[in-house]
Amino acid sequence: MEIESLLEKTSGFCVRHAGKIFLLAVIITAVMLFGITQIELQTDISNFLSESTSPVIKLDKEVSNKFGEDSGVMILVKISDEKSGKENINDIRDIKVIKAITELTKKLRTEDNVKDVRGIGNFL
Repeated sequence: MEIESLLEKTSGFCVRHAGKIFLLAVIITAVMLFGITQIELQTDISNFLSESTSPVIKLDKEVSNKFGEDSGVMILVKISDEKSGKENINDIRDIKVIKAITELTKKLRTEDNVKDVRGIGNFL
């Protein structure tokens, strides 16, 4: 009985103040729209780890200081465990997967902002 009373009071409040609730929702949405423009993608893993806790990051910074800064992005491919569709691909070494990765590598090389692309096609 207590929950019904609470729900009745809540619904009554919503009906009485529908305009104010709508205006509040619009204001919150506008604030979130501004916030979404501030989201950035961090691809440099060294920003997430400190030199004191990770010898890999320390070594990476030494190499960057000696040879120049280089930030890269890794694209990983995962094959689904489930077999589906006509292709029935379940192994990363499948020739269709290798061809698709090689094709993606070629497309990425044509991008203006891409300096270097390494993929399985480099080794075949």
